[in-house]
Formats: sequence, structure tokens, C-alpha cells
Amino acid sequence: MALVHPRIHILGTGGIGSLFAYHFHKHGIPWTALLRRPPNTKEGHPSLSYMDCTALDKRSAEPKHIERIAWEPTFPLIDQEVFSNDLVYQKKMQQPIHQLLVATKAYQTVDALSRIKHRLRPWSTIVLMQNGMGIKDEVCRAMGWHSARDRPNFVQGIISHGARRTDSTVVHTGQGTVWISACIDTIAQSSSDILRPKRNHIFDERHQTPNNPYPTLRPLSSSLRSVQYPSDWNPAFVSPFVTPSVPSYLPLSDDKEIARLRTKSLHETLANFCRLSTDLSLRLVVPADLLARQLQKLVVNSCLNPIGTLLQVPNGELQTPKASAVVKALLAEAHGIIIQSEEYQLLPPEQQATLTLDKLTDTTFQIIRDTQSNYNSTLQDYRNGSPQSELDYMNGTLIKMAQQSGASAELNTKVRDQVGTMFSSPR
Repeated sequence: MALVHPRIHILGTGGIGSLFAYHFHKHGIPWTALLRRPPNTKEGHPSLSYMDCTALDKRSAEPKHIERIAWEPTFPLIDQEVFSNDLVYQKKMQQPIHQLLVATKAYQTVDALSRIKHRLRPWSTIVLMQNGMGIKDEVCRAMGWHSARDRPNFVQGIISHGARRTDSTVVHTGQGTVWISACIDTIAQSSSDILRPKRNHIFDERHQTPNNPYPTLRPLSSSLRSVQYPSDWNPAFVSPFVTPSVPSYLPLSDDKEIARLRTKSLHETLANFCRLSTDLSLRLVVPADLLARQLQKLVVNSCLNPIGTLLQVPNGELQTPKASAVVKALLAEAHGIIIQSEEYQLLPPEQQATLTLDKLTDTTFQIIRDTQSNYNSTLQDYRNGSPQSELDYMNGTLIKMAQQSGASAELNTKVRDQVGTMFSSPR
């Protein structure tokens, strides 16, 4: 039996979201854009063009077009103020979302997800592809997903590709890598293990070697292939002036059935992303590997983004003696914070060894050299008029770690606050 690939919904169709959208289309994976406002087209359907500018010999390549993109609103099609509690304003807005890629800015995530919360199920799989750390825990608190039965699956990813979107065109500006992993080690911290997708049901780690350290996706068992997602229960029309007191689906009481649905959904989502392995250099990794890479990227971004933004310069300018001295001071403080963090303590010794100060310094300045002409994402947000930066999920995360362990975060606090003042001041 062929593996069914359910439709992926994309929340956040900027550069990164649109980059994935194009490659989903290329590989025949159905997807739908979730939009905050109607498309500004006569046909009522948005389109997308993709341009590959990752190499000099590709700069003159013709853009590739996707016409009539499927889309659904995250806004009511009727008066939002009058019918603010009406959850049946459109049939599609009652249908469940089984696979969701979130590529919004980190600070936009909670608000964006709150608009589609009623379409998410305990067996939905949410892929977070964003800068910073701590977003998953913030989402769970804000959505009220306190129990394992309520909480969807989560997959977290790190992407180093460069992409920007202008109007309906996404420009792939720099080749990079994507690392993804299932959040299966902490998905049910306070609940029975039966609700937790099992690591050996997802990852096949038998054939890893020093030259190929990545696991593969274990084939989905025949028993899980036959599992059917529950049919949604369509309630009678709900008065637009009364908050509905009934859920939009029949909740399951069988923990084993929930676990089977979760494992199937998680596997199908990872399988869809793994089909992009060649195009986007996508690597499936085990949770500890991803956590180490998240900590590494957290440190790098927390040094490059605030300094590049305060100086308003491309990355290459951070090699000057004065700028590099500040970057190195931030690196030293960030390293002192992460090695005392709970996250670092969860890592096995081989992963901890990738986070020495020398290795973090080498990685940071190699990125500076490789992206000399690039402006960091925080500076781009500032120049685009954004009212808020993502530093609360970069330097802010380091500050929270320091508060928990008693480490010093004086420099990180200083640069975060200075960038915050920039964003809140008139431009």
C-alpha cells in the first residue's frame, strides 16, 4: 500500500515558508497557504514564482511559476467584530489541519496559531522552522496544551538557507542546510508513556557511521498504515453571539489510539520533509543532535544579530577589530551561560564536545566570512519597519537560562535592550 501524504498547511509565507512551498510543489506534495488577508489578485488565487540565485551561473535562469495556489483564511469571511465567536463561518475552517509548517517570525507565532487552534488535533503535527528557542513551550502555555492528550506533535527545524520574498516571488539567495527532528523526548513529561511516540518507531539508527552520522526514517508499519484519522463531528449551527461550548471533534478516550494516530501523523510529516533532502540538503537528526545545533545557532545569532543591527552593517563588517572584540565578548558570556543550562546537561558527551568556546568561535567567524555581504535578519526586520525584533528568542533565551542557573548575562541584556530601543524609536 502506498503511503498517503496528507496536505501540508503553511503558516507564514515569507521567504522561508515560500521556499518550502515551492519545493513541496516540485515534489508533488499538496500544500495550502494560510493567509491573514485575501490575495490581491483578480482571480482570487495567489501565485508564486521561484528564482534560484544561489550560484552565479543561475542568476539569469528563468523563474519557475506556480499558478492558482490553494489558500485558506486565518480571518473570518464575515464581519469579525460582530461574529467574533462564530467558528462555522466557512466549512473549510472547520476541517482539521494534520500537518502544519510554521514559518512566521517567532514573536508572531502565538497570535498566528491562536487563529487556527480550533483546527488542530492531538494528532496534528506542527513543524516549527524559526529562529531562537523556547517557542514550543510558549505555544503550549498560550494554547492551554498542558496535558499530553491535548498537545499536538511537534517537529523542530533549523535552516541556514537564504531566501527572501518580494510580492509573489521568492528568491533563493544562498544554499544551506535544513536539520529537523521530532520532539519526542519531552512530548509527554507529565503523562503516561503510552501517549509518547516511540523513538524506535521513527528513527532507524542501525546504519549510522562517522561519515554518515544521520539516522533514516524507519518504514511505517502496516498496522499504522491502516489507521484512519477520526471523522470530524459537525455540530449544528452555533449562534454567532455565543461562544460554543462543544469541541469541533469527538475527543478520544483511548490512549493507545491517540498514540497510534500521533505516530502515524509524525511519520507522514517527516516523510514529506525528507523528500526534500536533495534539493534543500535536509537532514533528519535525533533530538539530542538537533538540540546541540539549536544551542549552537542560538549562540551565533545572539552574537551576530544584535551587533550587526546596532552597527547597521553587513556581516563582513563584524571582522573589524572593534566589532570582533565585542562579538568575542558576547561569545564568551553566551558559552558560560549554555554550559550551565538544563538543555546542555541533557546532551551526551559527544554533543557537549561540539559546544566548546573554541568551536563556537570558529563557527561564528566562519559564518561571518561565508555571509560577508548579507544583512542579518534582525537588521532586515528593522529596515522593513517591524515593530518588534526576535532577540527575545535569541539573547532573551540566554538571559532566561542565566537567571535559572545564576550565570551572568550582563552583555546579552545590554545588547537586547539597546536593539529593543532601536525598534521602539521612530524611524
